[in-house]
Amino acid sequence: GELASFEPGGTVAEQLDALPQFFGTQSAQRGGGALFSSAGGSFLNMRSLGANRTLVLLDGSRMVPADKAGSVNVDTLPTGLIRTIDVVTGGASAAYGADALGGVTNFVLDRQFQGLKVTAGTGISEVGDGDRWNLSIAAGKQFGERLNVIASYDEKFINNFERAPEDLDPDFFQRWGWVTNPAWKPGAAAGTPQRLTLPDVCSSAHSPYGLINVPGSALNRTKFLADGSGVTPFVKGDVTNLGGAGGTSSMSGGPECDTANLAFGSGLDGAEVVNRNAFIGVQYELSDSLRVFGQVLAGRSESNQKNHFSGYSMQTPWQVTVYRDNAFLPASVAAVMDAENRTSIRVEKLGSFWNDPEIGALEEDRNVHTTQSWSVGFDAALPNGWDLSGNWQSGESQRLTQVYNKVRVDRMFLGMDAVRNPANGAIVCRVQLFNPTPAQLAASPSVQGKIDSRSST
Repeated sequence: GELASFEPGGTVAEQLDALPQFFGTQSAQRGGGALFSSAGGSFLNMRSLGANRTLVLLDGSRMVPADKAGSVNVDTLPTGLIRTIDVVTGGASAAYGADALGGVTNFVLDRQFQGLKVTAGTGISEVGDGDRWNLSIAAGKQFGERLNVIASYDEKFINNFERAPEDLDPDFFQRWGWVTNPAWKPGAAAGTPQRLTLPDVCSSAHSPYGLINVPGSALNRTKFLADGSGVTPFVKGDVTNLGGAGGTSSMSGGPECDTANLAFGSGLDGAEVVNRNAFIGVQYELSDSLRVFGQVLAGRSESNQKNHFSGYSMQTPWQVTVYRDNAFLPASVAAVMDAENRTSIRVEKLGSFWNDPEIGALEEDRNVHTTQSWSVGFDAALPNGWDLSGNWQSGESQRLTQVYNKVRVDRMFLGMDAVRNPANGAIVCRVQLFNPTPAQLAASPSVQGKIDSRSST
């Protein structure tokens, strides 16, 4: 019940996802990587076999897909005229083809609707965020005895919301996860678990403050202080596995996981969603046994998401190499490096804290799906209880993705490599002390256009 209060089900995808037949359904509000094909839309997923294995029909007919995998964005459907939603799963769905292995969801419209129906709603969370409103207008009219026209317009808006972890009940998000049992060994007695499922699980491979990973050094497994003035030992969790064969770099409990809970996005967050769609359908009864119809559908689904404050990532393979002559290196760290004749150290950092954004924490993803389709068809009643139907459909779907404030890791690293200018002692980026040759410029990642591709891998 407490979980349901955070997800009121304001869209068809959210409502269906509450049913046991659906698992892992992608909704526009939950967002997703901007460079993934599912970003910005709502794609039904039955039995967790994938949206491309869940067949979505409108009045028994296939819909124009929203991506190359053949998935249908249900946010573009005319919800104001939906009469029922038929769900078929299990072996029966195999009759519909390979793209229905997960199941079939058939949206059935009220083709005989007459009159005017207006539905509106709004809401906001008790702490003043996540506000939403929706408007649905459906109309239908019978002209004479044989012609019927229906139409609808639907619009939904869900505001972006983001909640600081400290604003939530700490018991609500316990960050359950797997930790390899430190006592487990190959050939262990039956019943000895290789992995333990525990609360308050975090990584032992990095820290929001920056973890130094230099095996064989006195600095190894130390983390920087919050103000960067020095380092302190990284404290193991209550149950810790540091990786290795069959292991996971994770641990449970302890002060490091308490810090991780405040820096890795334990709070609630969701995308801003704007959905609009319009539909008009016409049907005409040529006789008591033959009906022809035509329809036009246009839908637009927009999902915009700001990167969570924990989006700051400097972990493998984007770990930072800090050189001995870095102008901001603490004296205590520099002294150890000198004693060990070490020219550089490796630092792994992930996460930033609420209201203290760092590089990469202000990224914005904008995704727009549009679908237009039109179709004509017929339904005929044949002798001996047989029915015959056919339709022709044409349409087009487009998806526009835009990413703002994307991190250029090559430039970020150039900015971090700060040294003293030998001429005047001022702190500058090391690259400013060089006059690169044309060959060096041509080989530069900046020239080649290589950017941070985290959201596309």
